[in-house]
Amino acid sequence: MKSSKAFLLFLSLVFLLPTASFAFDGKRQGFLLGLGAGAGSLEYTEVQSEFLASDNRTAKQSTPAFMPKLGYAFGDQLAFLYYRHPFSFSAENAQKESQQMTACVEMLGFNYYFSGGDTSLYIGAGSGRSYFFEGIDNQAPGVLQGTGFSYSIGYEFSKHFSLELTSLSGTLNDQKGEFKGYALLLNVLAY
Repeated sequence: MKSSKAFLLFLSLVFLLPTASFAFDGKRQGFLLGLGAGAGSLEYTEVQSEFLASDNRTAKQSTPAFMPKLGYAFGDQLAFLYYRHPFSFSAENAQKESQQMTACVEMLGFNYYFSGGDTSLYIGAGSGRSYFFEGIDNQAPGVLQGTGFSYSIGYEFSKHFSLELTSLSGTLNDQKGEFKGYALLLNVLAY
């Protein structure tokens, strides 16, 4: 049993280490891992959530903005990404108690870099799921779901670092409302 575990570990190392060593070689191709952080603005309209007071179902909020990214680039100019963009804010419920709420999009998308070099202007777009929920767990009861879209424009001003303006929207199923958000993000992308 020990020898088969050792053999599996050996095979894993043989196949995974070379892949990992080429993943972060400084070229914008292969495996990508990133995080964006900055400031955002969220506007939600007619959200029919049991967690929001009836006079608080339409609002505009300033929020911190974060966007983890995971993806793969086949060349220096086109990257396919999975990303999640949550906007968390505080709102009052029917009992006038303050609570944490989150509007979020979770998407598959792409970034197209106009230049293959270290600095480049880029555009991006994605589509996927949208969520509106209490707290930070989108698996909790009462989560509103729908369709989401995102568009972005950015500039990679130095290898691995970019400034990005993102616009996103979510339409919740069964006419339960919608939200729109904008964020200015400083991204770090490892490649």
